[in-house]
Amino acid sequence: TEGATSRAFSCPAVYGDKVFYVTERLGMVGFSLTKNKIVWQRGKTFGRVKTLRLYGNHLVALDSDEKDACNLFCLDAELGTDKWSDELVKGTYGRELLVTKTGAISIAPRKGLYCHAWDGRSAWKLEQALTLPYELGENGRLWVSGQSCLVCVQVTDGRVLSSIDLPAQINSRCRPIDLGDEIVLFLKDQTMVICSIKDEKLLRQHKLRFLMDYAKHINGQIIGISENAPYLLTAIDLKTGKTIWEQSLQSVNGLNGLPSFTKNRIYCIAHKNCVLSYDAISGRLLWKSVDLAHATGRTIVRPNGVLYVTVDLRLKHVIDRL
Repeated sequence: TEGATSRAFSCPAVYGDKVFYVTERLGMVGFSLTKNKIVWQRGKTFGRVKTLRLYGNHLVALDSDEKDACNLFCLDAELGTDKWSDELVKGTYGRELLVTKTGAISIAPRKGLYCHAWDGRSAWKLEQALTLPYELGENGRLWVSGQSCLVCVQVTDGRVLSSIDLPAQINSRCRPIDLGDEIVLFLKDQTMVICSIKDEKLLRQHKLRFLMDYAKHINGQIIGISENAPYLLTAIDLKTGKTIWEQSLQSVNGLNGLPSFTKNRIYCIAHKNCVLSYDAISGRLLWKSVDLAHATGRTIVRPNGVLYVTVDLRLKHVIDRL
């Protein structure tokens, strides 16, 4: 599906029948899947945006570069028109962005959290030395890493609900996992720890064979991807810490973007420019797509069984054949 004539920079986002992404030449683009054409675009001023988030009809874009320029934009996803914008705190390159019912929350490493309500006003801020990653859990709990602790913040008003001390620094590449009563964390010493949310106490810990780059909880298993070569997709028993299965990602450079999960399936973009589909229960490789020429970002899985992925020169779709 033709969607652009220049390289796509951001992971795509979906609202209704529209896919949104940012390209080097066109800026931000709204592309209709049903009409198979661009329905709106914003100019090159949006060309630096690498982070897009959607909440209902709110399309939020984070513009941040190494020169400390940092702006937050909110657009109407249907029309592509401005709702509001704000210049954020300087010196926060590497910032993350998430969206909630309360509003858009930007996480600035070593600076703190800043929440903008959906009407553009400043809802709350928490100025505290924090690092990434983060996890948005149940009941409006936002988990953000400190140096050797995990801080839980209420997203509605920015209150700190709890702080859990840890035996080592958190692995900044792998997000915690909120399980409701427990929180799963990955530390720099290759340890996976499980803590009680209510008591703020460490319940158990398991030594892993490698650092995790990404992890997700599926059917009592932690599905993870190794940070370094050999790049593996692995399933770990949450209670015992034992490896259930492992699969090679068929890449010497790891993944190109984050994996997607749906209906016990795992979809990864390998550096060999193809999409890999795995069964999340057994780890079996189900299928591998054809060469997609510089595929990047996260795959989008639609209810009709079609996967969309941004590549170097266009927005392509891949049919899930199984």
